[in-house]
Amino acid sequence: MIVYLHDIPYSVGNRLAANKKNIDTVFSVEKCLKNNRNVLLTADDGYKSVKNLLPLLEKYNVKLIFFITTGFLDKSVYPYEVELSNFLERNSALSYEGKSLLLEDVSVKEEFFGMVHKQLKYLSLRERNNHIDSFFLENGGGREEYVENIFVTWQDLRELAKHPLVEIGSHCVSHVFLPSQDLSTIIFELKESKARIEHELGKKVTKLSYPYGGSNFKVKVLAKALGYKETYATNDKKYNFMDKGRVSLSKNVPRKLRE
Repeated sequence: MIVYLHDIPYSVGNRLAANKKNIDTVFSVEKCLKNNRNVLLTADDGYKSVKNLLPLLEKYNVKLIFFITTGFLDKSVYPYEVELSNFLERNSALSYEGKSLLLEDVSVKEEFFGMVHKQLKYLSLRERNNHIDSFFLENGGGREEYVENIFVTWQDLRELAKHPLVEIGSHCVSHVFLPSQDLSTIIFELKESKARIEHELGKKVTKLSYPYGGSNFKVKVLAKALGYKETYATNDKKYNFMDKGRVSLSKNVPRKLRE
């Protein structure tokens, strides 16, 4: 079984976690490993909380593939999901496309987050940034105050890559949904991220995790042509010899394996 993770804190605490599907605790990961040793862990994006998994890798002799969104490490891109989630945690009202909304409880905030995420998922990086810039401008402030230092540095990654149970893979540059991008963007995302990681680590990168799990025939052909040997989505389906299906710890791993 291949499990995919993102942010792995020790506890969520009082965070709203509007983007909660991207958060699993170290405790929940260990519960899974206790009940099923035949597990490969994967972690997307580049959260520095992945370091919390190292004792578990050694304790249970489990391997981890750490898929890096290179733009997050280079600080050329930042995930709007984190900015938006932080905004919703800290505010009780907002304006969106000229309409006011009272954020009366957690369910309203999570519903709003889901709506915006659905709207932005398939856009280009420029379109996505323009939309989020407009949102924060409409709500009286910049995006900077909602940015957190949550990703590893390249030096961190070099140290992690030395661990015998850790392998580094690509999660593209900008975390865009590849099937909806033009050809030049797809090639750039696949090629540049691979080259960037290889330059920093001095090692070949042969594994790719699709942002948002998104792929199609064109993306798969390009990934193979550019040197990827294995590709990982966010479901348990296998479409060809390169594809590796994965399951979400919080949603799809059978209950008996989590508890």
